Amino acid sequence: MTRPAVLEDPNEPDWTSQALAAIEAAALAGEPFDAFALTQRGLPLPPAPSMWGPLFREAARAKIIVKAGIHESQRPSRARGLCRVWLGASA
Repeated sequence: MTRPAVLEDPNEPDWTSQALAAIEAAALAGEPFDAFALTQRGLPLPPAPSMWGPLFREAARAKIIVKAGIHESQRPSRARGLCRVWLGASA
């Protein structure tokens, strides 16, 4: 995934790299998690909400995480909509 050059700051890692590192850390913790949990642990929101899906798909394809179910989102802006729950693949 790439961002327009205008949004990139060469002094900061891009959001996708930060997000993959956050997913790896959550996967190693051995507890189920979702996207909101990652933001609660300090990951900033993506530049575009549509970046969440490809991020989790990439992590699943890399066998870092596996689907663990669905639940109602705790994110206030989601109005308790359903979201995917993930677990580290080695758990």
